[in-house]
Amino acid sequence: MPNSNKRTNQKSKAKDSSLDTQEQSQSLTSICNSFAEVLNQLYSPIDAVNRFINLALQSIDSGSQSRQFLIESKEGIRKTSLLLKRLNNYTKEMEQEILKLGEKPYNGGD
Repeated sequence: MPNSNKRTNQKSKAKDSSLDTQEQSQSLTSICNSFAEVLNQLYSPIDAVNRFINLALQSIDSGSQSRQFLIESKEGIRKTSLLLKRLNNYTKEMEQEILKLGEKPYNGGD
C-alpha cells in the first residue's frame, strides 16, 4: 500500500506542476500580448510625427536651421520606430516560445 500512495502522490504532483506550468504560460502570454499592445500604441503617434516632419520638410527652405532640426528629428524618429519594431518582433518570438513550453507535458522532472 505505501508504494501505491507514493505513486498516487507523484502523479498528483506531476499534474499540479503541469497546471502550474500552463498557468504560468498563460500569464506570460498575456504579458506579451499587453506589451505588444503598448508597442502598437507607441508606434501610432511616432508615425504621425514622422508624417508631420515629412510635410514640414516640403515647405521649408533647404538651407534653413529649421530644416536641419527636422532632418535630425526625423532620424531620431526613424531609430525609435526601428526599436519598436524590433521589440515587437521579440515579443512575438517570446510569445511563440512560451506557447511551445505550455504545450509540453510535464514529465515529473525526469
